[in-house]
Amino acid sequence: HAIPAIVIANEDPDGLGKVQVRFDFEDKFCEYYMPIMMPEAGCPQNRGYIFVPEVNDKVLVSFFEGNPEFPFIMGSMFHGKNGKGIGGGAGNHIKSMRDKSGSEVVLNDKDGSVKLFSSKGNSTVFLDGKGNVSISTPKTITLSATDINLNAGNSINLKAQPSEEKGEGFITVEVEKYITVEAKNEGIFLTSKEDTTIESSNANIEIIAKTDTVISSENIIIQANEDVDIIGGEKTVITGGEIKMNES
Repeated sequence: HAIPAIVIANEDPDGLGKVQVRFDFEDKFCEYYMPIMMPEAGCPQNRGYIFVPEVNDKVLVSFFEGNPEFPFIMGSMFHGKNGKGIGGGAGNHIKSMRDKSGSEVVLNDKDGSVKLFSSKGNSTVFLDGKGNVSISTPKTITLSATDINLNAGNSINLKAQPSEEKGEGFITVEVEKYITVEAKNEGIFLTSKEDTTIESSNANIEIIAKTDTVISSENIIIQANEDVDIIGGEKTVITGGEIKMNES
């Protein structure tokens, strides 16, 4: 027969995840640290499912081959003071695993969703069961790998839009060698509300087009620290209302 007990200590001096308990029918506690039955445990690699009951958890104690000298913990039990709202309910759709900090993994087999939540970091990974995945956190998301590929069947949107309280709203792309941007079927548009700067600190800037290159604005200034060369193949045409050359 299994006997209910209360965990009074879970810091096993041998580091094997065993616990001490006090039985309901006696005031004194059992000095023996009892091993815990797990869904999967073994060696090598010190592997398995490891969840040690907390102090004051209610557990069930049984005995190897009925021998009272060899007790073990069969498992923990929810009771009137815990277990509310973390599983079951109408239709029994919610399955969950939660630690004492409030972090949890929640499976909803009605809508097929999966939620991973970190309580202290207020961070969530949510799979909504409809093909959408969202990751939210109040601070930083870091991806580190030898290569990172982003593939989208429709579009990829990057937006840096700070809140009113904080943030600067910029996107930085920095590489060791070169950046390639290619639009295979249509154009590339660069738009800014303020100044747009294209700068090469150590080499040339080339603008190459198959047909026309158009630079259009209210004023155009071409300035060089040394020489300016304008070279046309068959014909070079400079047209303007008033053209001034060699004037300071």
